[in-house]
Amino acid sequence: MNVGAPRGETCRLPPMSAGRDHVLRVLSEFLAEEFAAYPPRHVLDAGCGFDSTRAGFPVPAEFNRARVVGLDISPSALDRNRLLDDRIVGDLETYPLPRKAFDVVVCWDVLEHLPRPYEALQNLVASVRPGGLIVLGLPNVLAVKSLIAKFTPHWFHVWAAETAFGAPRDAAEGGPIPTHLRFSLRPSRLRRFFDDQGLIVEYLALYGHGPLSGVLPRRWMRVAWRITTAVVRVASLGRAESERSEVVAVLRTSW
Repeated sequence: MNVGAPRGETCRLPPMSAGRDHVLRVLSEFLAEEFAAYPPRHVLDAGCGFDSTRAGFPVPAEFNRARVVGLDISPSALDRNRLLDDRIVGDLETYPLPRKAFDVVVCWDVLEHLPRPYEALQNLVASVRPGGLIVLGLPNVLAVKSLIAKFTPHWFHVWAAETAFGAPRDAAEGGPIPTHLRFSLRPSRLRRFFDDQGLIVEYLALYGHGPLSGVLPRRWMRVAWRITTAVVRVASLGRAESERSEVVAVLRTSW
């Protein structure tokens, strides 16, 4: 749904061509409107890493006035994250989060790295107070980019990120993190989970960063990417998404 639409309506996806900037702007506007009326007091940044903004989540200014708890498996990453007031070293799938404790939970670019993402999601849902929000960002596992990542080894991801973009090799420094990209995270299955949990979908969007071939620094990389993309689309019988590679969802727990 658009910002300001009545609660509980069926959400409306942006146009197929909607890009990252458009979707993140709508997300920011929604959160600003929400927090103007109900400022959050307790926030959980689940799988926060060393920088809560590094993956593109538009951190609301209101988080600076809330108590923000970070959960991550890396103690060093938690120590370096300046957004946090409290730090929990733990696995999102198994750590016993306090029940109905948080006004807002953010889980951004995390679920694709977990072997049991729905255990993590159930843990998160149980930790949110009635009427609170859950903000999710994750790859569309049916996109070409995700399928390539899923079926290539981690060493290849490290090499590709380092070669193409000069990324560090170490995940703790911002390098690639091993991924699972479970097919159970496909958008249609996620929507069924939201319905089964009684969650109100306030906003749901599939969007793209734009063609990766446009940002690769070398010609051979751009050619290789276009060829690989074409092969994946043929192998998937055209079902693989070439543009809409990301998913954002804003969910509200029932009162």
